[in-house]
Amino acid sequence: MKFIGIDPDLHLNGMATLENGRYTELRVISFPDLCALMSSNINNPNILFVIEDVNKHKPTFPRGKHTQAVYNNISQKVGMVKGIGTKIVEMLEYYHCNYELVAPLKSGKLKAEYFERLTGWVGRSNQDNRDAAMLIYRYKNAK
Repeated sequence: MKFIGIDPDLHLNGMATLENGRYTELRVISFPDLCALMSSNINNPNILFVIEDVNKHKPTFPRGKHTQAVYNNISQKVGMVKGIGTKIVEMLEYYHCNYELVAPLKSGKLKAEYFERLTGWVGRSNQDNRDAAMLIYRYKNAK
């Protein structure tokens, strides 16, 4: 079984691949390239796409720390990510790919050093593809 974690973003999505209990790829991927990946795996029962369910993000409300303009900017960016996440799910359904939605991680952002110790990944990574990798971490021991 192959697991592909996707952390949606408007321009470049974080992506991680887990096969036979080890991470084989961490990278960023554009929406068109992600659609090509999905289309090349139509009805493939051996692949599970695991997508962060960005529609679970809560709205931003002013808490006195920033101006309303700052919160408006954050809300707009969150809305764009929700839009692309919705389109990713739409494409997965269109191509009949197996997928599951996972609530956004609450563990916070992982530093590269800790991520490497936790997962065994050796190589470059950024926050987006580390987040994608953590979406599929629970499958690390799956066959």
